[in-house]
Amino acid sequence: MKFETKYLIRWGIPGWLLIFWLFYEVLFLKKINPLETSLVNWKTGLTLLVSLAVIGVFVGYILHQVYFGIAWVLNRNKDINAMVDKIGAKFPKHDEWIKKEENASEKDRGLNETEESTETEEQPKKRKKKKVKKKNQNENYYQLEYVWHSVLLNLDSEKRAYIQGRYRYMLGTIHSLGSLFISSVVSLIVTIVIIFTHLSTAPDSFYFWIGVVLQLSIMFSAMVNYKYFSDNLTAFQVKFLKTYL
Repeated sequence: MKFETKYLIRWGIPGWLLIFWLFYEVLFLKKINPLETSLVNWKTGLTLLVSLAVIGVFVGYILHQVYFGIAWVLNRNKDINAMVDKIGAKFPKHDEWIKKEENASEKDRGLNETEESTETEEQPKKRKKKKVKKKNQNENYYQLEYVWHSVLLNLDSEKRAYIQGRYRYMLGTIHSLGSLFISSVVSLIVTIVIIFTHLSTAPDSFYFWIGVVLQLSIMFSAMVNYKYFSDNLTAFQVKFLKTYL
């Protein structure tokens, strides 16, 4: 089975970072000096390092799956329609998509006519904004992916290689940042638990709080960068499909 190095890095970093923060906080809260433990022995230290490196990859893989499930599979806020509207009428929607849009339009027209018939000039009523619950748009996303790859297949090899490389880079960066964000959130949750279970010692540990600040910085940086690359990828796909459809 072929295992690419990029997956080792993508899954390893979130897991290694989580393990690092756990060790960092415990060492400072318990006032443990690693130089005074058995870790000074190079065999023990190397064995522990290798073990944690392997465990970190598995932990990172789990964190990646949690991120992917939350942000992509279970995410009901993905507005594929808004993206397709930017592409324009050239985008080929699947039959069920078109049917749902037609049904929604007919329903909206019926509701508007009902509201207008019940309003009078003497007793005007404020129309309440309807909160439309966004449904899972996985099928629409599958159609978008199908159209995207179909257009790629029609390009010459040089253009296709460039577009694929650019798309792969941005999507891989998005997934890496998402996993890093989940790792930071989990480490902060553990940190909060540690603080509340060590109230007598946590406030006195300066380096512990430095670690908390760094954790928050990493989390917010991952969140901001995730949004930037996500918006960038969306704009890239929209402009590409508008050009080549």
